[in-house]
Amino acid sequence: MGTSENLANLHPIVSLKVMSKSILLEGAKSLSSVYLLEERISVSDLITRETIGYRSAIALALATSLGADPVAVSLQLVDILRVTVPPILFQPADAQALTQYISINSNDQGWLTLSITDEGIAAWLRSVNTLSVKLPAIEMPQTFPPYQGRLPLCDRLKLSFPMLIQWTQTRCNYWLERSEMLISQSCKDSHQYDARSTLVSAWTHASPVACHALLHTTIRAVDTLATQKRETTAYLRQGYALCEALYQLDAAITTTMFKNQTLPIQTSLQQTIKAAQKVLALIVTTILEA
Repeated sequence: MGTSENLANLHPIVSLKVMSKSILLEGAKSLSSVYLLEERISVSDLITRETIGYRSAIALALATSLGADPVAVSLQLVDILRVTVPPILFQPADAQALTQYISINSNDQGWLTLSITDEGIAAWLRSVNTLSVKLPAIEMPQTFPPYQGRLPLCDRLKLSFPMLIQWTQTRCNYWLERSEMLISQSCKDSHQYDARSTLVSAWTHASPVACHALLHTTIRAVDTLATQKRETTAYLRQGYALCEALYQLDAAITTTMFKNQTLPIQTSLQQTIKAAQKVLALIVTTILEA
């Protein structure tokens, strides 16, 4: 199998960006018989400390085709999306699940925003963490495709890119093992013996900045891979970005700091690290097998 063909098959993980675009297109079909080419519908990141989501000018494109007011069209789309378009990632596929996981709004210029709620992020992390994939050993650097971009973290640590990936794997394993022990102890200390099962896939917006940064990087990696399926360089770039984000989290979070967090924050940290490790493993495995 050729490299580009193999890389194109990378995506058992749902891209939140692709999902959001699909939801918008379904809403547009419900509103109008005007056919919109998918490539005409741009969906841009809306990822900040406060928001994880996407924004789109699909209502402006529809308004142009219909000769209507963009703001009025955007409000109609919001109403339709809130009640009729089932979520593509989340189950059960009903309107209640959609409004639980995605907040849909429009502004005074007709732009639409789809913001992923904490419950939505938790569901996405759960879907990523069900993947059965492990990072393979990279025994010979020459078996790893060369990357032409700058790798400042590799220069700082005096490691090759493959060795940086192996180091990242080691630190992920450490934190996943350590976090499991600390979370179990927290449940015992707080007498919340049933909390472990309910928190297994939780996410909270109150998570530390470094955890948010890692989550954003993981989401961007999956989004990029879903939209650049035949670009090996893009895969390598996202793999490096994940290593860098995991390094920054490792530097920012100490065991004592982790121990002093609430159970939901501890679980957010654990599940985000696990998801980032899964996506990194998927990238590396696919590249090595290409």
